[in-house]
Amino acid sequence: MASSTVPGVNGDGAAASVKTSLPSSTRELPPFEAWFPGLLSRLASVLVAPEVSGALYEALPDLASIVIKTVPEFERITQNDERVVAHHTFSALLALLGLPEFQAAGQDKNILLWAILLHDVSKEVPTCHGKKQRDPAHPFRCAGQCARIFKRLDLCLDGVDEASVEAWATAASSAVVPHPDGGYGHVHDNSKVAELCQGLRKLFCPSSAVFEVLWVIMMHQSLPGVSAWPPAAPLSAAQTQQTCSPRLVSLLLPTMLADSSSYQLGFASATKDRLVFESDIRKNLAEVQRLLE
Repeated sequence: MASSTVPGVNGDGAAASVKTSLPSSTRELPPFEAWFPGLLSRLASVLVAPEVSGALYEALPDLASIVIKTVPEFERITQNDERVVAHHTFSALLALLGLPEFQAAGQDKNILLWAILLHDVSKEVPTCHGKKQRDPAHPFRCAGQCARIFKRLDLCLDGVDEASVEAWATAASSAVVPHPDGGYGHVHDNSKVAELCQGLRKLFCPSSAVFEVLWVIMMHQSLPGVSAWPPAAPLSAAQTQQTCSPRLVSLLLPTMLADSSSYQLGFASATKDRLVFESDIRKNLAEVQRLLE
């Protein structure tokens, strides 16, 4: 095992280091609960509150401080309008913990926890003419930022330098085209998706949990999920077959379920919608799996 010192920040915002041990060749994904101690138990305490959403906002500073010590990049989504992104992220973690797919995930629980924590780490809340807009191009951008984070955490393949990671992250962030329906902003440029997947394999071991986290983050809005909210830039059947696998889609399922269910968490009136949306996601990803057979 090779000792590694990971840059971070301490409680007062000053530079700090987190010491860990990583295998020098396999670059295993660090155990979530060891690197974010107390986060899941603090989240679980929110569930007993009379009003979960409000309690989660009150707990945001405590929850975010646990994450920021290891992932200072997370701080951006805890400020100003982006606070809603941090709230959604922690809601999604809570939703994930209650999913049967997560309960049955075994060792893959670690992958899913990391993926949900970082899936919106660079998401924005843009405003146009005084109205908040969606950010449909955020998954590729978030994957790029996560690649930078994982490089800093020394999780790349041996010999991968910072410039190579930065080049891939920039390519991922810039793989956008104008919204096809004339809507606000941009959507993913799927003509770049195969190239991005190929590039990711050169930076991170394709059979590793680290690679799988990054792939899930990059693709979490590229496949059909809730029918009422289709992807802004869905993959074609050919692109799906070229860039997806049954294993990766099986990891994407609980991620998409938690991402969707987070918006109904704690609201009894939304239970019916949540169940309908979850059924939709399971059905649509089962069809993707059949396409990949």
